[in-house]
Amino acid sequence: MEAVTSSYGMNCLIQFEDFANVNAFRLLHKYRNKYCTFNDDIQGTASVAVAGLLAALRITKNRLSDHTVLFQGAGEAALGIANLIVMAMEKEGMSKDAAVKRIWMVDSKGLIVKGRASLTEEKSRFAHEHAEMRNLEDIVKDIKPSVLIGVAAIGGAFTKQILQDMAAFNKNPIIFALSNPTSKAECTAEQCYKYTEVIAQQVSEENLQEGRLYPPLVTIQQVSLKIAVRIAEEAYRNNSATTYPQPKDLEAFIRSQMYSTDYNSFVADSYTWPEEAMKVKL
Repeated sequence: MEAVTSSYGMNCLIQFEDFANVNAFRLLHKYRNKYCTFNDDIQGTASVAVAGLLAALRITKNRLSDHTVLFQGAGEAALGIANLIVMAMEKEGMSKDAAVKRIWMVDSKGLIVKGRASLTEEKSRFAHEHAEMRNLEDIVKDIKPSVLIGVAAIGGAFTKQILQDMAAFNKNPIIFALSNPTSKAECTAEQCYKYTEVIAQQVSEENLQEGRLYPPLVTIQQVSLKIAVRIAEEAYRNNSATTYPQPKDLEAFIRSQMYSTDYNSFVADSYTWPEEAMKVKL
C-alpha cells in the first residue's frame, strides 16, 4: 500500500479482488479508512446485487425489510451483500439486530447456525438458533425465504424442486443466481421461468422485458456515468471529495475523464510499410 501511494499519491484508487475470505475482510478493515481502496468481491458485488433487490421491490410492492433472504454461499460476495442488505433495511427503519435475523446463510457444511464449530467472525454474525441442516432443498423448505441468492459457484444448486418451492411460498419469488461463469450458475433464467410460472408458454418476450431488474448491458457506459455523478455529488456533500473547486457541471467533468472506446477505423492494407521496417534483425 505504501509503495503504490508513494508512487501515485494517496488519491490513487486501489482495488482488491480474489483474496481469501478471512484475508479480504481483514485487509479491508485495516486499510479502508486510511487509503482510497475497496474490495470488489465484498463491496462491488454487494452494490450491484442490492440494486437488483431494490429494483425487484418495484415488482413485489413491499419493503426490503419485509423479506427473508437465504444465501447459498457464505464467502466474500455473500457476506458483502448481506451486510449491505442490513444497512438498506436499517435505512427503512428496522433495527440492525432485526435485520440480521432476516438473513440466513448456507456454506459447504450446511446451514450456518449458532453453536456450529469453526465459524469466522463474519459468518457468526448471521448464525441463528436453529437445528443443523445440510441439504439445500430441505433448508429452503424450512426457512421459506422470499429471496434466494446463489454465490457459491455450484452449478445447478437451485434444483427444479427448490424453484417450485420458492414459487409456492411466494407470489413473486426473487431468485438471483449470481455465480459465474455460466457453467457454475445455480440455475438459468429459463429454468426460473419454467419452474415458477403456471404456464411457461404464456411468458412472452414482452413479459420478460417488463421483469428486467437491470438496465441492458449496451447502456453500461451511460449507467456508469450516472453512478459516478451520484458518487461525486455525495463526496462533495460530505466533504470527502479530492478535486476542488467543485466543477459546475459534474456530469460534463466526469465524462471528460472517461476513457473513450471510440477509435478511428484502422485498415492495415491501406498502409505501405517500408521494406527496411519489415526486416528482422538477428
